[in-house]
Amino acid sequence: GIDYKEVEFIDLKSEFDPRRRPIYYKPSARLTHKNKAESWPILVRGLDDSLDKYPTQKVLIHTVSGDLARFIYENSRNKQRMIVYGNGVRREDALRAFTQSGDAKVLVAQSMERGIDLPNDLCRVILVAKVPYLNLGDKQVSKRVYASKDGNNWYAVQTWRKLIQGTGRGMRHAQDWSIVEIHDEEFENL
Repeated sequence: GIDYKEVEFIDLKSEFDPRRRPIYYKPSARLTHKNKAESWPILVRGLDDSLDKYPTQKVLIHTVSGDLARFIYENSRNKQRMIVYGNGVRREDALRAFTQSGDAKVLVAQSMERGIDLPNDLCRVILVAKVPYLNLGDKQVSKRVYASKDGNNWYAVQTWRKLIQGTGRGMRHAQDWSIVEIHDEEFENL
């Protein structure tokens, strides 16, 4: 609603070299609530294929839900590397176990998009299992999306913000590096 004559755009160069933080789209499955019985096993196979490529790196997998995190953990052939929280394991304890381990652990997490710092070898690979769309079943989200002429744009911006935050957990300074893979085919709709 702001008049463009009153807006100034500033374009700043990033000190983060994009070659040190590549993002790959590796569609494994189309993840929607309606098709999870078919898509979740396919997703796990895709994630396992990626984990097999990074046997010596610490990996963060973003899932957006505890149910998906547990499903990945319970069905992965890389289960022995994985740390998952919930069911009595606190988020902070899982994060501590991940960061303090000298091994190539995999943290399967539903809420690690913000507020964590994993520089250098604390995280070299980030796998986005599920694009972090906001829940349209939430009344406030639904109202913002459907009751506003710019609702779809707002929804997309919120998703992009969460995605950018989550994929930035491993690239923390200009000399750092990390690899990101997005596995959810729903990324095409963003």
